[in-house]
Amino acid sequence: MVSLEFGKWKTLVVDAGYDKCTVPIYYSSARGVTIPLLKTLLSNRCRFNCRYCGLKTRKPSEWVKWPVDKLARVTWTLWIKGKVKGLFLSSSVGGESDEVVMEEIEVARLLREMGYTGYIHLRLMPGTSRDLIREAVKVADRVGVNLEAPSSEVLGDIAPSKNWEKDLFSCLKAIVEEARKAYTEREKPYGYSRAGVDTQFVLHPVCYTTDFDYIKLTWKLYRELGLRRVYYSGFTPIKGTPLQENPACPGWKVRRIYQVSFLIRDYGFSLDEVKLILDSNGNLPDEDPKVCFARKSNIFPVDLNNASLSELLKVPGIGPRTALRIVKLRESKGKLEIDDLRRLIGRKRTRKISRYIVF
Repeated sequence: MVSLEFGKWKTLVVDAGYDKCTVPIYYSSARGVTIPLLKTLLSNRCRFNCRYCGLKTRKPSEWVKWPVDKLARVTWTLWIKGKVKGLFLSSSVGGESDEVVMEEIEVARLLREMGYTGYIHLRLMPGTSRDLIREAVKVADRVGVNLEAPSSEVLGDIAPSKNWEKDLFSCLKAIVEEARKAYTEREKPYGYSRAGVDTQFVLHPVCYTTDFDYIKLTWKLYRELGLRRVYYSGFTPIKGTPLQENPACPGWKVRRIYQVSFLIRDYGFSLDEVKLILDSNGNLPDEDPKVCFARKSNIFPVDLNNASLSELLKVPGIGPRTALRIVKLRESKGKLEIDDLRRLIGRKRTRKISRYIVF
């Protein structure tokens, strides 16, 4: 069976009342926790002509598709045995988008009817109808659709059969709206979009895009639409595709954009503050973005006894939990000294941040 891209994988042979089959297990990491997921495509046959995608190089004899009931039973078996904690289900689109999404929803429904209370993440298809979005956000814990590109111009170069505004961005906005409604009306501790909405980009499949193109839209997705997570997959040229001669996106670029996205989501960085990190071409250097910001910003050194929570979060080496602990200790003690900080976060971290703070 076809698995999705990137990440830490292993394969597992499972007998779920059918012939034994080999399934892909993906180890998802978030906030220091690793979660094993059955992460797979419902089908690998696709009518879209995305110019970077390896699925278009497959022969008809290589097209495969999960039977809905089999995928539900395999997921159930793995979950009961403790091999996975959830299902991440996406697909290519061999026919109509709604037909594919209906089958995705049916897999989730069958699982819930079996008594499955694990995590379900559904990746919907471009142009999914509002009625099906409404059903999906109730049965799944997280729902999303891949934006793929930061603009219609870029999408036109890499996936010309898709309309960025109509098929992707409008679909994502509808998912956000329906997910909010479903969460407020939730009846059970699982499903009902309790884990929010997400999306994913393909980073730099064409040479003229800049990091700022993705960062600017990421800021909007987090701050205005309230997405829970934005993912990035670095472009890798695949032999036999129209973009096979384009350069791959380097791994460090993906890592740095992820770091900036977390500065926006978790550290309260504004778009103007992020711009300080970029070079004159709108791209990130291969450097810790927080350290780069500290070097270019005029707010340093930060007075640890008078700094706001927002200012503390800008200090390299201080995260949200540490910033809150500093504020709490400051309130109880009145005035902090260097020894207080050492006791709070340790000598090594204190040395790391000492160049950015004063008392």
